[in-house]
Formats: sequence, C-alpha cells, structure tokens
Amino acid sequence: TLVTGTKNWISTGIMYEESRMWVGQLALYSIRDGTAAYVQTPYMNWMRKDNDSSTDVAVGGSARYHVILKAPPLSTADWRVTATAGTDLRICAVQVKEYGWGIPCLDPLAIETTYVERVGTMDRESGEILLNKLTCVSADPLVEDDTFDEHTVVVEVVVSVSQSAAIGATPALSIDVDHGDDGVDTTFNIPIDVAEAPLVNETSNMSM
Repeated sequence: TLVTGTKNWISTGIMYEESRMWVGQLALYSIRDGTAAYVQTPYMNWMRKDNDSSTDVAVGGSARYHVILKAPPLSTADWRVTATAGTDLRICAVQVKEYGWGIPCLDPLAIETTYVERVGTMDRESGEILLNKLTCVSADPLVEDDTFDEHTVVVEVVVSVSQSAAIGATPALSIDVDHGDDGVDTTFNIPIDVAEAPLVNETSNMSM
C-alpha cells in the first residue's frame, strides 16, 4: 500500500576491486493519495487538459478533455469510449493521447475513430473509439487516482463551440465509457459554459 510521506530506500552496489565496493542509495518518498489494491475493477475519470478547473469555452473556441482509463493488473478487455455533443457543440477529435508501459500492444495509429455527423450539417455529433482486447501486462496493483502510471490509457476528446452559440449557453457533452462485458459502464457529463470570445487588438501587430 502506498502511504503518503513514507520513505523507501533503494540500494545498489558495484565491485570495483576484489575487496572494494561502491554503494549508492536513493530515498523515495510517496506523495500519492490513491489506494493500491489488487482489484479487477478498472478506474475511470476525466479532467480538462492540464487539470484546468474552468468550465468556460469561448464562442468559436475549443477545449480538450482527457478521459483517464486504468486497466486492472494482468487483465484483457474491450474498451469503448464515445463522446456525444449537444446543440452548439461539435466533436473535433476522439483519440488516444498516451498510454503506460504496462499496455505494450496498443498502437494509437491503428485505432480508427468512428464519427457521426449531425443531420443536415457537416458538424460531428459524436465520435467513438474501440480498444479491442486491451491488455495490461503489469502485475503491480492498480492505484485508484488520476496519476499517470503503467496501467493508464488517456483518451483525448476535443470539442469546439459554434460561432452562433449564445453567451451563457450550456451545451451538453457526454462521454460514455464501456469496459468489456462486466457491466462496468460510466457516463461523464462534462459541464460547459459558453463565454464571450476574447477581444483581439487588430492594431497590436502593426508597425509604428
């Protein structure tokens, strides 16, 4: 179990003469608050990129959200991530952003995203990726927090707000995560508040 503030030593030695050895030690302090346990239930959460707590997205602007998936140790399962946008919002991308060393067989370039366009428009209403037989080879216990580690896959969802959206509108964005056949399904409803676009000083780049 990881306990915040505990110290653990790692020691190593190298013989450089028959009777002499160089010894080095490294002290590691745990700063994680998550609980480590050998569980077969995956961990799922979301955050705005860079852990930005703001819900504002400017008219005509975009935002990036990271879906954090942690696979249980020594597990294999199909994962499905589906992002669905409401009125005044469109899906720009749904893609694997990064993954830990415990997921060695994942190739983001081979993963295709299925997009569905809103009827009568060119706007993407939804985007979905399927991670077939995602395998975690790490035997280390799963730590149930947002810290990136060997169990982690980060799926990035990029959305943009329509130029015609009203200031103060709250367009809907839902992200559904389905983990295999075990019934562990989660829906994240992402809060978004349409904000006024920042003013641009058109003379700021003019030569004096």
